Amino acid sequence: MSLLGLARLEVGEHVAVGVGERGEALPAVFAPALVVSLKEGGTVPTREAFVTTVCQGRKDKGMPSWCELGLEMDKIMGIYAYVKGRADGKIREGRPAVRENS
Repeated sequence: MSLLGLARLEVGEHVAVGVGERGEALPAVFAPALVVSLKEGGTVPTREAFVTTVCQGRKDKGMPSWCELGLEMDKIMGIYAYVKGRADGKIREGRPAVRENS
């Protein structure tokens, strides 16, 4: 899935996942810093906690349930893998390089 695909996923309506303007999973006016949340010592310490949080949502904070919106688990896991990679420093910020066909 492309970075843009992570930023907007079709589920009948576009779902903002807090990736910010440049697709960096950093805070926006309406979303938390997901990279910070998934770092060691962050508020979302495990993959299971991430899945539970996004599937249930945080309606008191304005975050809808991604599962109620119809977001499939493979998409949620793709978002987790990307943001966790960013949190662990394995994926650098910015757009990924495009591979040339060989």
